[in-house]
Amino acid sequence: MDFSPSLSSRALAFFETLSEIIPPRSVSDRTCFRRIAEWLKAEVRRGRFEEEEIFEHVLLYAREASMGAARNPAAVFLSILKKELHYDPAKAQR
Repeated sequence: MDFSPSLSSRALAFFETLSEIIPPRSVSDRTCFRRIAEWLKAEVRRGRFEEEEIFEHVLLYAREASMGAARNPAAVFLSILKKELHYDPAKAQR
């Protein structure tokens, strides 16, 4: 199986940018963001998403979540991912 270094680099850049858009308030938030980046990498490898588009697309969701008056933008972001991309944290960890 071919593991693209560019995919890993994009996932790391995604994680860092996501952390700038929605600063993690806890270790749990940081772990959640890392797991989302890993899930996106896995879904790109499976062919579900295109590497060139998905990371930017998900960052737009993060910007959307951070612009509202929500007390917890990370929770809003996760809710958007679940609704729009059918992200399931329980399945993503397997």
